Amino acid sequence: MKKIFFITTFIFGFALLPSLSFAQGMMGFQNSSSDSATIQSQQQEEREGKQFLDGLNNKTVTCAQLKDADFEKIGEYFMGQSIGDTSRHIGMNEMMKSMMGEQGEEQMHIAWGKRGSGCDTSAEFPSQGVGFMPMMQMMMGGWSSSTEDLIKEIIL
Repeated sequence: MKKIFFITTFIFGFALLPSLSFAQGMMGFQNSSSDSATIQSQQQEEREGKQFLDGLNNKTVTCAQLKDADFEKIGEYFMGQSIGDTSRHIGMNEMMKSMMGEQGEEQMHIAWGKRGSGCDTSAEFPSQGVGFMPMMQMMMGGWSSSTEDLIKEIIL
């Protein structure tokens, strides 16, 4: 019972106060000062992701034409929009790499790109990211039945 209460409180608290959570920094990244080249590279990936997404939206590109590397950039774009700050986005990416490795971080963006673009709404997130999943699902669109199922899976 205590687990359910704690997890529910944590998720609702995070969902209701995202700006405060991000303003305080992400798990030790509160003062992450990225160098200019890293910021420019991150912004370029997000711009490319937006271009791919725009191509899908205006039907000049189809889902079948996109590769995982393209979906990764779309995922970077969605994450950048969700976080709203390039330095914090870079910090979040670093945190994901430390939790899941570089390949896991890439897979997270690919899944987000596939799901968010509507090309594959059942794309799997990396399995080693379970502790990270409630936060990612909140960033991707809030509470859903799949978030609830995930919480049950964590508890049980």
